Amino acid sequence: MEPLTTIEAVKQLAPHIFEAISDDTINALIATATAQVLADGFPSFTTTYDGINLPIRELACEALTCHFATLDNASAQGVASEKVSVIERTYIDRSTRKWYDQSPWGQLYHMLYSEYAGGNGCVDERVILH
Repeated sequence: MEPLTTIEAVKQLAPHIFEAISDDTINALIATATAQVLADGFPSFTTTYDGINLPIRELACEALTCHFATLDNASAQGVASEKVSVIERTYIDRSTRKWYDQSPWGQLYHMLYSEYAGGNGCVDERVILH
C-alpha cells in the first residue's frame, strides 16, 4: 500500500510534534493513518465550489498522522498540570472524550470524516489489525 503522505509533509505541518520522533516511527504512523483513511472511505479528491481539486485523502492522512503522534504526550495522557518541586501532577478526566477529541488534529480528522467520508457526524470506530 502506497502511503498517502510523506515524512516531510507532516513535519512541515507540525514540526514541534515530530522533533523527537524518529523517521521510522513517523513512517509507521503514516502507514497506520493511510490504512485508516482508506478504510474510512475518503475520496481521493474533492472539488471546491469554484472547481479546485483538493487532495482530501492526503489531508486526512496528514491530520491523522499528527493526531497519532500527539497521543503519547503528557496532555494526551490526561496531564492537566505539573509541579516540579514537591512533585505534583494533576490529571483530567478523559473517560468522556472520544479518541478523536484528544487533539486538534483528531478533531480535524473527525470534521473531514464527517464531511467527506460519509461519517454523517459520527466516527465509525473500527479496529484495523496489522
